Amino acid sequence: RHLRQVTDFYPVIGNHEKGVDPGWYIDHWEFSVGQGYYSLDLLPSGELVRVPIDSSGASDYSEISNDVVAHVAVLHSNPTYLVPGSPQHVWLVNDLAQYGSTPTILVFHIPLYCAGVHHDEMGDQHPAGVLYDVVAGENTNVVACVSGHDHAYERFSVDGLDQVVTG
Repeated sequence: RHLRQVTDFYPVIGNHEKGVDPGWYIDHWEFSVGQGYYSLDLLPSGELVRVPIDSSGASDYSEISNDVVAHVAVLHSNPTYLVPGSPQHVWLVNDLAQYGSTPTILVFHIPLYCAGVHHDEMGDQHPAGVLYDVVAGENTNVVACVSGHDHAYERFSVDGLDQVVTG
């Protein structure tokens, strides 16, 4: 409990939250994580600032600082949240377009790639294809993906995109 009082935490929804009342998950954190995806800006001071959400649930970019050093997009990596045209997919495309050349890090639970035991358990429903299409799109500068899920540490690059699996 003390650690939460002195350290900022930014939750990422994963498969262990499946079946958990979303209200509990959302209410457990100091800020609303909405549908499980949101973004943060890293400022020159080292401070991470949450990008505000407007009343419709979309990111409100009107308050973005002009001196953002890096952008972080936190995703819900359940495959149904990433299908093209889904609210999160539309949000992610818009979010990445808003930041253009700003270095961006994606954080999500299920890794795009990994060599661990869980690497192929999702089969055709794995989010890698959809995410890869978005991050490889024009006008984006995604420099790294950080994920967990597989219970081993890995760090590697695929097509110039750094991947870190934290375990």
